[in-house]
Amino acid sequence: MKNIITLIGLLICTHAAVAQKQYGSEWRIHAGGGNSMFKFEKETVKSSIGGNLGVDYTYFFSSNAGLSTGLEMALYNGSLTLNDQNTEQLIETPPGLQGNFYLRTHYAGVEEKQTAMLLQLPLMLQVQVPISSKSAFYLGAGGKVGIPLSATYKQTVATMTTTGYSDYTKQTYPNMPNHGFETLNDVSLSDKLDIKTVFMLSAEAGAKWQLSEKNALYTGIYMDVGYAIGIKLGIAFGGGSPKHSPVPKAQQVKPQPLLGD
Repeated sequence: MKNIITLIGLLICTHAAVAQKQYGSEWRIHAGGGNSMFKFEKETVKSSIGGNLGVDYTYFFSSNAGLSTGLEMALYNGSLTLNDQNTEQLIETPPGLQGNFYLRTHYAGVEEKQTAMLLQLPLMLQVQVPISSKSAFYLGAGGKVGIPLSATYKQTVATMTTTGYSDYTKQTYPNMPNHGFETLNDVSLSDKLDIKTVFMLSAEAGAKWQLSEKNALYTGIYMDVGYAIGIKLGIAFGGGSPKHSPVPKAQQVKPQPLLGD
């Protein structure tokens, strides 16, 4: 982790030194928010509110294109609703009964919510198209590495019913609280969620508004494919990002005097 951050820092310093002599560079503080979700292979996920906050550095290698990297903290939320579940496990035979005994559990109304905080390292190609002397359209595309810092889940069960079953008597034994066979309502469980480092495709687009010689406002939308989509705002400062000129107008041709006039 430290090696990755050190490498990014060295790249930023190197590019900053070179960029001042060429097309410029800029720092940007950004914040975004919108729908976020986790990926599940078999179940339907409901999106929830999430967001991110970070800092970017962009090195422009031409008057309209640059390479961006940085660090950002991202919050992801998701929820999952499961169909009724049934489980069965072999347990110790209760006193007074014979044969193998099984604990059967029926879960109804199961919902689970997850929350994760990730440290993300983006690498994006950014293209800017001038609109006027003080504005431009921008488009960014690339990818991000998400390193989990924390992740938790909370599971709630509307109704959990446990019964016993004997393969000796072929009978089911409900409503025996002394043996743990009963119905419970509104059961909840929370714990840490085990997730791995994720790799995601990412894109953003919007408008860049020049506020002053060294400051600009970014407004747009972003998408981390499969994980989040929302709006994004950013302030660029302290750098020499390319200044966009208005689209040149056709020059007027002045009439030339005729010979002899």
